[in-house]
Amino acid sequence: SHLSDSGVCPFGDLKTYLTSYQSSRDPSLFDASRDICGQDVKTEFINYGMQIANGMDFLESEEIVLRTLTSRSIYIGYNKECKVTDLGLSTAVMSLAEFELETRGRLPVRWMALESLLDCFYTTKSDTWSFGIVLWEIFSFGCVPYAGLSPNELTHELQRGYRIPKPLHCDKHMLV
Repeated sequence: SHLSDSGVCPFGDLKTYLTSYQSSRDPSLFDASRDICGQDVKTEFINYGMQIANGMDFLESEEIVLRTLTSRSIYIGYNKECKVTDLGLSTAVMSLAEFELETRGRLPVRWMALESLLDCFYTTKSDTWSFGIVLWEIFSFGCVPYAGLSPNELTHELQRGYRIPKPLHCDKHMLV
């Protein structure tokens, strides 16, 4: 929260912004009966996704595996620009495209790819999985991914092929 406190990112973290977003907007912008939200909202959310993807692309070009991408680790600046933060668990992998974590601490399991959950194995592809979960968070207005599943249940369900259902406000054209 130091970024929002310092004025650099006045909208705070993306998670907080998303959870307060719907309640602060005109309810007519949202049309749950059609499973989509208004075009302005959809455009804003797509823009966030594109900015985050660009940030992740930059980190990959620098050979950095982030490991901790969540909506809480993204801050929103003055012009609604997204800033990927929380690089504390990231690592420069130099010429390697993957690495293994030697110790387990508190990790964002709901955002982690199966190979990371099972084997502590991280790549830019596992960061891509986390990015997909962040997109889900964006279009669900900051809901908790895989709500109702414990970490053990989540791992088991992912092994069985379960995937998180699309958010209510994400129309079928967003899923490609």
